[in-house]
Amino acid sequence: MKLTTTKTKQQSINSIQQLLTPAFYGYEEKNLWLLSGGSNVDEEAACGKNLSGKIGSNTVVALVDEHYHEYNHPDSNARKLKDAGFPFVEFLDRQEILLEQNPNLEQTAELYSQHLQQHLQGSNLIINLGFGVDMHVAGLMATIAPHSIAYQDDFVIAYQVDNLRRISITEKVITSADSIILYGSGEQKQKTIELAAKNSELALHRILNLPQTHLIICEEE
Repeated sequence: MKLTTTKTKQQSINSIQQLLTPAFYGYEEKNLWLLSGGSNVDEEAACGKNLSGKIGSNTVVALVDEHYHEYNHPDSNARKLKDAGFPFVEFLDRQEILLEQNPNLEQTAELYSQHLQQHLQGSNLIINLGFGVDMHVAGLMATIAPHSIAYQDDFVIAYQVDNLRRISITEKVITSADSIILYGSGEQKQKTIELAAKNSELALHRILNLPQTHLIICEEE
């Protein structure tokens, strides 16, 4: 893992973009860019606006995870990215998790796995990841009980815990990435990283220790 610390979110955007540019340009065939949304929506939208004219023609954009809602729900990561101005239409293609046909949780996860596998073939995989103070990374909670899992394969997992229904790429997909940018802002996120670094049972810990991971921590909340 490599580490960059920034004082402001604008500095973070600049740092993320500086990392993304060579990651995209180093591969001329096809890129697959997975976005986390969530607390990183504004930073990812800004990078998308700045880079779309340069990399859009050979880059497919997809999502790291979603809470299971109906299509285009205001709380979905896809909708939040659109509302923040991410220029999806300027890219080669986009693959959302939630679908207009609104299949059930298990069917939605299975379809996303199929689409993801198609896009992964022959692609340079770049992932922007966020993490939470509860130690989740992407849509992977620190612990997921087996009875909570509605669907799982090598690429996608879907689960339900109480009223939370979530679909996420798997740790196996994350570890296969060519470039990983892990980003968090604020004092609590910094403390989360410090704790995760000491706990090898966490997916966040293992991702921190990947050589292709670049961690950016911003002081600004």
